[in-house]
Parts: sequence; structure tokens; C-alpha cells
Amino acid sequence: MTAHEKIVGEVQPPFWPAAWKPLTVAVAVYLAIVVGYSAFYGFNPSCFLNVGYSFQWADEEHFAPGTVKYTGVAGYDACDYYLVALDPLCLKGDVAQSYRRTSPGINKLMRYQRVMYPLLTNLLACDRPEYFPYAMLAINLVSTIGMALVLMKLLMRRGASPWLSLIFVLGGGMLMGFWLDLQMHLFFFLTLSGLYYYETDRIALAALLFALALLTWESAVLFAGPIGLWELLHRRWRNAACFVLVLVPFLCIQAYFAGRMGVAMFSACPKVYDYPFAGVARSMLQLVQEGPKEGTIGFARKLMVVPVIGLLLVMLVTVGWKLWRGQRGLYTLMVLMQLLFFVIQDKRVVDTFTNAVRVNAGLVLPLVLSYRDEPDGVSPWIFAGVIGLAVLALVRIFSGVGQPYVLIGA
Repeated sequence: MTAHEKIVGEVQPPFWPAAWKPLTVAVAVYLAIVVGYSAFYGFNPSCFLNVGYSFQWADEEHFAPGTVKYTGVAGYDACDYYLVALDPLCLKGDVAQSYRRTSPGINKLMRYQRVMYPLLTNLLACDRPEYFPYAMLAINLVSTIGMALVLMKLLMRRGASPWLSLIFVLGGGMLMGFWLDLQMHLFFFLTLSGLYYYETDRIALAALLFALALLTWESAVLFAGPIGLWELLHRRWRNAACFVLVLVPFLCIQAYFAGRMGVAMFSACPKVYDYPFAGVARSMLQLVQEGPKEGTIGFARKLMVVPVIGLLLVMLVTVGWKLWRGQRGLYTLMVLMQLLFFVIQDKRVVDTFTNAVRVNAGLVLPLVLSYRDEPDGVSPWIFAGVIGLAVLALVRIFSGVGQPYVLIGA
């Protein structure tokens, strides 16, 4: 029995009178990050791009004049999304070729296959790079509102308080992803919308939204995959076929960009896999071996990853316990699939607080829904831990304000 079959016919309370207060809290927190953090950089929204010294090659040629560039950090993924937004369909040979040829590190096919976020950035900014930072913030703010509202609807269909949505919406991974101008909020808005339409039996529309989510972040497989398997196990062949078709647009995009770049398909798949728990063990071992070599503050930031890993391990034990008790609903299985992905992650994915919380942020979403469908006594304590990680995320964000920077082209 699917989650939506359990709740069909239940009387639902009026939505807006119950939803506006938690929604206001969520929006207020994100606006506080926007205003509070950017205030240290002259309210320049490009401070969220986190352009650093590893993007030195692109300073004058690609980033718009007036873009904040930090002199003491390497840079982060938002820089790549900005650069892809310059040529999201790989039609301007000079931009795309320069980006692929000069940018160090992982093959850029991976960034292009996550085309939805940079493409939407380009369209919203009317192909004007000086407006990209505004567009990226706007997409993330609107997506935050959207995903909060959809999650509230899913919870209220289950008789739960919409306040429970804040466990996910204001989770540490979501806050860090917003601060870093990542594609996460758009991805989860599409994913949650897909879950909502799946639960209301609009399967084709749900599959379409999951297909768009997969073009935003490969983690969509961890949501659409369990649903497709669930439908297959229950012999709903047409529904299962719809979720198999979710892969088609992604494969077409892979083939298109691989052809434009002259590389093999899937040559840029993230190298994030290792033996079970090997990444966690190596991350903890390195933490002990290095110690406070970089000073107290640097070591404190490194230690922040410990409670993240600890909480994820508690989730793994909890889900195993629920499965042993026979609680095997869709969202419990979805949590299990994501946890299995966590235990085989490479050290680089779990070596810092930032990486660990943002890559595994999606765990909290099915965990909340699983708790409402199949209650247990441990999840409320896990939610308290998630709130603690959100506090740590805010500390991490604002501990970096005031770092040295220059304005590109100034």
C-alpha cells in the first residue's frame, strides 16, 4: 500500500491558516542569511558565488566586473554553475571551450548535465552575466518557498503539523546549499512536486517532474528509483514504466553534451564511491592524524563533521530497526537507499561539514514522511539532532564573514 492510498479520504484542515506561520519563519531565516551575510560585502549578491583563487583563470574573461572574489578560499560549485550559465546549451564555442580547457579538476560534462539550474539562471537574467547572482538567489528563494509549501501539503494530508516541514526546509544541508548558491533548492522543489503528484495519482506528471529533477542533480535517482521499484514490486506495470522513462531526458542530455564536448558519455560521473564505511573511517582517521595543525578555528570547523556522521549512523540503525519490525513503507525504503549511498561515499564527500550535510541533505525529507506514515520513538530525537546541525550550519556560515576579498575588474 502506498502512502497516498493510506490517506485518501482523510479530512484535511484548511491549508493557508496553518501554513503561513511556518512559511514566514522559513523565509525569514533565508532572508536573514541573504541580508546578514551580504552586508559584509556591500550587499553584493555575488558573494554567494564563492569565487576563489582556483578560478583565477576565469576572472577577467568570464566573471562580470564587480563580482566578489575571495582571496583566501579556493572557490565552490556555484562558480561552475555561473560559468555553465554563460553557455548552458554549449552553443558558444569560445565560452564552453575555454571553460572545459582551462578549468582544473573534474571533467565539466558533469556540470553541463545539471543543466536546469544554469539554464534557468541564464533565462531569468536574460543572458546578462552581471545579473546571474541575482537570478541564482531568486531561483533559490522561490524554490525554497515552493518546496516548503509542497512539503506542508504532504504533511497536512497525513494529519501532521506544517511546522514539521521546517526540519527539512531549515536543515543544515539546505542552509549550506543556499549560502553556496547551489542547485539544491530547485532540485528539491521539483522532487517534492513529483512526490505530491505521485501521491495524488498523477503519475505521468510526477515522472516528468522527476525527469526535470534528474536534469538538476543526479540525486533524483535516490527518490525516483525507490518509487519505480515500489511500483514494480506491486505489479503496477504502467506506473513502473513511467518511472523508467524518467532516465530518458538525462540520457539524451548526456549524449548531446558528450557529443558537443568530444568526450565519452558518463566520463564525468562523480567519483564518490568507496567500500562500505571506508570513506567515513578515512575521514575520521585523517581528522585524528592532522589534529589542530591549522589552528583552533580551523580544527573546530573540521570537527563539525563528526556530529553529522554520527547522526547519519543513528539514522541507519533506526531504519534497520524499523525494517526488522516490519515497517517497510515506501519512504522507509527511500531512506534506506539514501543511507546505503551514504555508507559507500568517498572520503571527499564526508570529510567536511559542508560536503557531508549538503550531499546527504535529502535524507531528512523521506525520513520526515516515513515518520508520519510509520511512527517510531527514535525519529523525534533524530529531528532534534537535525535542528542542532542547522544551528551549526548558521555558525559555519557567519564564521566566514569578513574574509579578504577583491572585486573582479575593479
